[in-house]
Amino acid sequence: QAHAVPVMSPTQPGKVEGFRIASVQDGSLFTKLGIKANDVIKAVDGDPIDSAAKAMELYNGLNNKNTLTLQVERGGKNVNLTFNIR
Repeated sequence: QAHAVPVMSPTQPGKVEGFRIASVQDGSLFTKLGIKANDVIKAVDGDPIDSAAKAMELYNGLNNKNTLTLQVERGGKNVNLTFNIR
């Protein structure tokens, strides 16, 4: 549904600062959430996404949530996207 690549810290070698969405499939969950190509997802509910394992852990935990807030860097600005999960 989406292809993401890690964004590495320019000041701390080897540290992941989020995941850049390289492409998003039309009609996918990601487009319904408002995620766009080139967005960098930096945190979920304030919990930083600093590894692929952390991203998967947060993704797998979505079933237990009623709301979700994503911290996204879009066009050089931080944006918080909040969603109600049904």
